[in-house]
Amino acid sequence: MINGGSKFLLPSKDLRTLHVLIEIANQPDLSQHQLARRVKLSSSQVNNYVKELKAKGLLDIRGNTNRTYRYFLTPEGEREKETALIAYSVDVIQLYGRVKRELAKKIQQVVNEGIKTAVLFGAAETGEVVLAASKETELKVLGISDNDPQKHGKRFGDFTVISPLEIERLHPDGVLVTSFGKMDEIFESLKFLEEKGIASRGLASVPQSHDSAEEVLGPGSQTKPRGEFVERRDRL
Repeated sequence: MINGGSKFLLPSKDLRTLHVLIEIANQPDLSQHQLARRVKLSSSQVNNYVKELKAKGLLDIRGNTNRTYRYFLTPEGEREKETALIAYSVDVIQLYGRVKRELAKKIQQVVNEGIKTAVLFGAAETGEVVLAASKETELKVLGISDNDPQKHGKRFGDFTVISPLEIERLHPDGVLVTSFGKMDEIFESLKFLEEKGIASRGLASVPQSHDSAEEVLGPGSQTKPRGEFVERRDRL
């Protein structure tokens, strides 16, 4: 059986095997090359995984060559996939709860510092967690914004995603950036709001080893210990 447990955050063999099982279950007519792209492994690595799964009776392989091979889960493979998925899901749910509680503490710090109303910037997975965490704080979320035009007008939780140009009309105290990456680019795109008295705040990104705080967050920024909010003093 594929083990669940705390290893799910690591690129372990068990987790990669689960990814292979899920992709095959979702689309059994994938070629080996397509399967490799889906699970982000090389074709040779996928070949080793499918051989092992076949040897365990979890997978049927049909076709004559790598180009024509197609993969199908056996009943035992379906059961293995479901068992492993449940095991990993338990860990994910538990971690989600912990992360949400920690984010709520950080968001409340921002509220205590004067930002009572905010627009969340970033209509993606991290934004979903921040939005959920904000409901456990005194922060009033007025809306969700994103730079991606394809997301504008689409629903995100209880909100419709708006363009950054629409943020001002909501009259927020600040914008809370939910992304962990490309913070310098995001803050630069929101720079026009500072002239209108709308502060920009963000969750601290994890810099690369060669990056300084200014390279990641822009001139005048000050970093705090990992996990703390980053305050852009030049913007507040």
